Amino acid sequence: MNNDEVSRGFTIRAVLAVLVLGSLAACVPVVSLNPYFEDGLKVFDHGLIGEWTSEDVRLSFSESGNGQYRLVIIDEAEEEKDIVLTARLFRILEGDFLELSTESGGQEPDALFVRHELPVRTLYRLEFDGDSLELAFLDDRWVAENADEFELSHLRVGDELVLTASTAALQKLIILADDEAFAGPEEFRRNVQGR
Repeated sequence: MNNDEVSRGFTIRAVLAVLVLGSLAACVPVVSLNPYFEDGLKVFDHGLIGEWTSEDVRLSFSESGNGQYRLVIIDEAEEEKDIVLTARLFRILEGDFLELSTESGGQEPDALFVRHELPVRTLYRLEFDGDSLELAFLDDRWVAENADEFELSHLRVGDELVLTASTAALQKLIILADDEAFAGPEEFRRNVQGR
């Protein structure tokens, strides 16, 4: 398997999913092989549960156990299959963040399938206030331009930047990063009928 095939393998499952969230055309979320946070920072807010809509995208958050959410992304403008992700909410200092990773996509997770799926994660800064939700993703271009300054280990798989930095290094990045590190935000409103 060459780098392009590996790149397509996780890009389709992780990066394509987040592009549906209204990413800017030239920007994509950076993926990480390691978690962005330690379990002690995880929080769970029942207020996030429900349906949220933007112009063409609908998000459906439900509780999935272990302080995690099941997130279903429905692109109203496309006839593509819904995208199902695992979402974990965490707080660093005064900021709330959402880490997204793929689920098995409805396939039976047999040994061969599991061996071919990389457990990558993407990061969103989250601003949540009652019936308003804003998500802004950690931008791969910003990370590429600042990786050396933040001493972030990474590699390139095809055109994709993949962070290989430790969780501690990623948390330091989150604390020190400025607003330019996060592209967006995409704004969502609570679907009151989805409550």
